[in-house]
Amino acid sequence: MCKVTEKNMRLLVSAGEASGDERAAEVITALRDLIPDLEVFGMGGDALRDAGAEIIVDIKETAVFGLLEAIVSFRKFIQYKRTLESAWLDRKPDLILLVDFGGFNLRLARTLKRHGAQVTYYISPQVWASRPGRIRWVERYVDLMMVLFEFEERLYRRHGVNAVHTGHPLVGIVESKRDQVDTCRELGFDPGKKVIGLLPGSRESEVNRLLPVLLQSSDNLSSKGYNQQFIVAAPGRSDQITAALEGYRIKIVTENRYDSMAAADLLILASGTAALESALLGVPAVVVYKSSWVTSLAAKFLLKVPYVSLPNIILEEEVFPELLQRDCVPGNITSEALKILEEPMIYDRIRNRITEISKSLGGPGAAERAAGILADFLSVR
Repeated sequence: MCKVTEKNMRLLVSAGEASGDERAAEVITALRDLIPDLEVFGMGGDALRDAGAEIIVDIKETAVFGLLEAIVSFRKFIQYKRTLESAWLDRKPDLILLVDFGGFNLRLARTLKRHGAQVTYYISPQVWASRPGRIRWVERYVDLMMVLFEFEERLYRRHGVNAVHTGHPLVGIVESKRDQVDTCRELGFDPGKKVIGLLPGSRESEVNRLLPVLLQSSDNLSSKGYNQQFIVAAPGRSDQITAALEGYRIKIVTENRYDSMAAADLLILASGTAALESALLGVPAVVVYKSSWVTSLAAKFLLKVPYVSLPNIILEEEVFPELLQRDCVPGNITSEALKILEEPMIYDRIRNRITEISKSLGGPGAAERAAGILADFLSVR
């Protein structure tokens, strides 16, 4: 690893949603140890802002999901791309760092590469799951791809892409630092009773679609005696969730996310990063999702894998039940939840299987490895 000492180095970063913002901030924080005078600006949120980046496009305005939502927001995203392009032309940064958010970032890569930018990418679009044609975009417009999984590195290298495996950034980060009993008591729960966590997602559209279903499932579980429940609110979503909770005796958790998740006996969660977090914490989960009918129809043609949640994709079987679209209804969610909670063999099997996931993701320190790779990349440019 090479420590870069040149002053006034600039980096344009583009992270389009909450999880990408956090991962980008980790890399930028580690990169500042190697390049103390690094100037960072671009698209992100509070995590990148706290890491010292100048936010010129805030991700609070980018958090949409699904084909229909993307179509509605198309003009908005064109403007965001133009804003970042203008920032590159004005400041001419030494490097571009794109983080996840493939639909937007690959188009931004094409635009900036035509201006002569050096483009790096952290957390690859899931080209192995859908739209494999994007590999050609990566080959043409990305100078360095840093990937989370070993199989991604092999896939890209077969297509001539300069790809490096960094390991998964959640390893070493997703862990509980408190005893389950202490966390339950802090939440006001009896540690001797079952605790269920609800995670309706980080995007406004996800919360709008999933929260009513989760609350009805909560009512169903309460009628069965499972009344110890909490909701983990993603950053910026607590007000939206609080407004929907009138009349419900459910705690809202905004701090100590992983301690709270680890205290649960079961999590019912929106498909996404939370599913992998649940697996790394060793907590069984039911994965749910609803998108617009347009997005659902497109997914049937685009998806190349049989599952949507990363734990199931990694283990190549449905360890976490997946209830999507029409199957995502309170009755089905209640049934799957009760099956896990009330049948010890099923519960233990899920816990045993998900312990295998962390072994396949590499050791802690992915952000530091990514930062070192970026510093080395800069040193030879």
